[in-house]
Parts: sequence; structure tokens; C-alpha cells
Amino acid sequence: MSDTDITTAVQLDVWHDLACPWCFIGARNLRTALETWPGEVSVRYRAFQLQPDMPEAGLPAGPFFAAKFGSAEATERSFARVAEAGEAAGIRFALNDMLRAPNTALAHRVVALARTRDRTDEVVEAIFRALFEQGRDISDRETLLALAEEAGVPAGPLAEQLERGGALVEVTTDLQEAARLGVSGVPLFVVAGRGLSGAHPPEIIIRFLDVVTAGVATGA
Repeated sequence: MSDTDITTAVQLDVWHDLACPWCFIGARNLRTALETWPGEVSVRYRAFQLQPDMPEAGLPAGPFFAAKFGSAEATERSFARVAEAGEAAGIRFALNDMLRAPNTALAHRVVALARTRDRTDEVVEAIFRALFEQGRDISDRETLLALAEEAGVPAGPLAEQLERGGALVEVTTDLQEAARLGVSGVPLFVVAGRGLSGAHPPEIIIRFLDVVTAGVATGA
């Protein structure tokens, strides 16, 4: 446990893509880390897309992943590595159950809108679980509305916000900012301009918070 004395909330930006299994692991590990880190942390999820040219409705998962990794066999090896890493975070990946590789633009907007009801963590977790443990299509608007409802965000008002373009500017700004900063891989945790890249275990995240906040406190 850290002995760092934090009197104000630390702003932690998490650059992530909801179609990234390592981001799911990173989010779970972050939650575990914050359960024991003594400071107050304000987490803001920032939108990033690993496949920005993905069609709005996504693509059939099998052919997409075979093309991405080079073959069906290479896909299976990659999936096995993810599944093994996920076990430590309590995630039961069912990557072979995914029928579609999703476009995550709409899902990122749903996450951004959930912030107004203080349900961001719950919605992020619900979307990740739907895709990676249940094989559901998170490109689909009705699926996202149902997931948000289950996570405490009423579907009716959320649907109206989406129809009016809610969070479109925010998500677009995130994507542009990621490009400006040169973000090329996620998850990426950023505090006070310093970053930690990758789905690290909770103890590494805690150490990162300790070091960065100590540096901020001393002006280093």
C-alpha cells in the first residue's frame, strides 16, 4: 500500500478502445489498484479507435481477425494469450464467440454520456463484458442502449441524446487529441502529462500513481 499523502483528487485519463481486450484487462486492474491506493482519483475514459476505418456496422469477426493476424491459427494463438492474461484479472474471455468485430464510435459516445450520471465505470464494464465474455455486437445501437440501462443509465433519455448528436463532439475531440499526442497503443494511463502504457497488474499501476503524484507534489 502506498503511503503517499494525497489531499486533492488526481486526474487520471485512460485512453482506451472498447474493442481492445487489453483495455478490458487494464480497466479491471485499474479498478483493483484504486481499491487499495489511498488517494482520491478522478478517472476519465478517453476515446481511441484501433480500427478507425471499420465500417459503422462492423465486420464478420472470423475473416477480420484472420486478416488482422495473418491466419486462423495465428488468431487462436493471440486469443489464447489474451485469455491467459485475463484470468488474473477475473475475466473469462470468450473471443471465439464474437460474431462481429465492432466499430466503437457509438459505444464511446455512450460511455461519454454515462459520465453525466456518474455511471462511467459501470457502463465501460458492461460494454467490455458484452463483447468479450458474451460475444454481443457493441456496434449495435439497441444493444448499447440495453447495456447502458442495465448499468444504471436510462435508455430512453440516452437514445434521445444520441439522436441529437450527444457526445459526438467530445469523442471526435478525443480522437483528434490522441492523434495529436501520437497515441498509438492502448490502454494508456496519463497523469500530469506522464503516461503508463499497457495492461499492467494493479501493483504497477499503484507504483505509477505513487511516483507521478510524488513528482507533482515536489514539482519534479
